[in-house]
Amino acid sequence: MHQLIQLSERIWYMDLDYATDRPNLGYIQGDELSLMFDCGASPAHVSDFMGLLNAHGLPLPKMAALSHWHWDHALGMAALKKQGIPVIACRQTNVVLGQVSSWEWTETAMQRRLQTGEDILFCDDFIRKEYKGDLSAIPQFRTADILFEETKTLDLGGVTAQLIHVGGPHSEDSVVCYVSEEKFVFLADSAGKDLYGIPWDYDPNDQAASDLAMERMPDDPVRLRKYRKALEQLDFKRCLKGHAPCSSRSEWMEELKEREARL
Repeated sequence: MHQLIQLSERIWYMDLDYATDRPNLGYIQGDELSLMFDCGASPAHVSDFMGLLNAHGLPLPKMAALSHWHWDHALGMAALKKQGIPVIACRQTNVVLGQVSSWEWTETAMQRRLQTGEDILFCDDFIRKEYKGDLSAIPQFRTADILFEETKTLDLGGVTAQLIHVGGPHSEDSVVCYVSEEKFVFLADSAGKDLYGIPWDYDPNDQAASDLAMERMPDDPVRLRKYRKALEQLDFKRCLKGHAPCSSRSEWMEELKEREARL
């Protein structure tokens, strides 16, 4: 059962779900409009988010921003389109969305993508779990409505949301959302391991072994260092990753430095 958690007067998030790898979904409440950060893994994920906003008496978002192209952050875009909520993404993310928008969700097509390396077993497994095995329910990837290059600042009324293309070790198109007034940054998966770029062993029947294999995956030292330096330029006190609880700036920066030291 999801919860909507308030972090400040302006910032909320709906917590993750490890069972289907649903990430945290961010929410920034402005005086004039509100922003959803990340678009969810499915229409059901989006529906749960909107339902919690209604239950807390919060206005539904007027727009959403996408952190990167991966399915658990992007397949909810189909539901947002039906609700008339435009999605903002960096141009690099949109290029990939255009490429994967032709993906078919049939057993044959999904198996072929695993064989060619276009997709990975980790994502294939969790997509099936999120959609309860009903491949016909999986929507197509779609492109964004509003694009930006490296940064875009949104004035929500009394608070701003700065979308920053930081790249990073997880995916080159990763974007974070910085809220300067609250000294807070939504990180999404920007510092995660590169699950698509580095071969690794995932076993759907052995979560502990899979977690260990992911932990042992090497970081790209150049991408990790560039990413850390980008975050150091931001004045924040707390941050939220896509698949982990909220942490302080000092905790997060120390973790990044420790990862660099192991390279």
